[in-house]
Amino acid sequence: MADNELDLMQWQIGKQTTFGTKVTPTVKLVGIKDGTITPNVDNAIIEEQRGTLTPGYTSVQNKVSGAAKVSGEAYAEVIGYMLDNLFGPATPSGAGPYVRVYTGPGAKPAVQPITLVRGSSEGAYCLTGAVLNELNLKSEKNKPLAFDGSFLGQSVEAHALAALTDPATLNMFHANQVAIKLDTWAGTMGTTALTCTSFSADLGLNFNKALKAGLGSAKPTGVSIKKLDGGGNQLKLGLEFESAQSKGWLDSAIGSTVFQAQVQMLYTISAGVSLKIEYAGFSSKAPEIFKDEDGIATMDFTLNPQYHATLGSWLKITLTNGQATLLG
Repeated sequence: MADNELDLMQWQIGKQTTFGTKVTPTVKLVGIKDGTITPNVDNAIIEEQRGTLTPGYTSVQNKVSGAAKVSGEAYAEVIGYMLDNLFGPATPSGAGPYVRVYTGPGAKPAVQPITLVRGSSEGAYCLTGAVLNELNLKSEKNKPLAFDGSFLGQSVEAHALAALTDPATLNMFHANQVAIKLDTWAGTMGTTALTCTSFSADLGLNFNKALKAGLGSAKPTGVSIKKLDGGGNQLKLGLEFESAQSKGWLDSAIGSTVFQAQVQMLYTISAGVSLKIEYAGFSSKAPEIFKDEDGIATMDFTLNPQYHATLGSWLKITLTNGQATLLG
């Protein structure tokens, strides 16, 4: 058998119609730098009193499931697959460019399982019934927009890669493109631009999905979704400390009232390719003051989600690109 170098691995996905039935992949994912597909199998020996010290006589399989993690950098033509799987499929508006809006869950989002495949010509394995539960979007100065995703799924199975090509058009979101605006709770989202230097922005999402299991099968039969936890859905901003703007926010955050804010982050590649993140939240604890960023005094703001009536949610993510369809 030939050597199976990790550099020859690729990732592919396909849309499932049934949670437990794998499908042939239809899309090659690019931009993934690293990841794992992990089978979870719980086998056990039956504990019995048989008048012997033998460890056991009968083994059983209790449960089977799977998980996966991916990390990479966000192409405009790839991040939509992650957002669709996390929030539920979005129906695009427009006719080129196409606009998809994803809203932080209030009602239970639709669950669209996929078959997530990793492998090479030497062999491939898939997470069947893969559903994204956690997604982190992180911008650091002078770097592409990075993502980390965590999937849960029904099982891991041997599979085969399809003969798929790279997307014809690719646009990379980058920290150098982002414009950040921060407004008061009573203000208008997207009005007040940051005048202080921002060094990082980190949006962490955890939609509290879990595998649903019952009698009749070792494998889970679906996915349940519980109430979201505020601490698992935070927006963190690393900002320069200066008197014109950020000091005022800091003074409010350590004052006698709750600091609330609306934050808009807009990544613009062109008129037809962009990513807009709108987040409404409050500071649950005082920021750390006077951190060091290459000799510059900085502070970290951490916001927890809070419903905003004008936004109609605590989060909206708007993806604009040239894709008429994602997985169909």
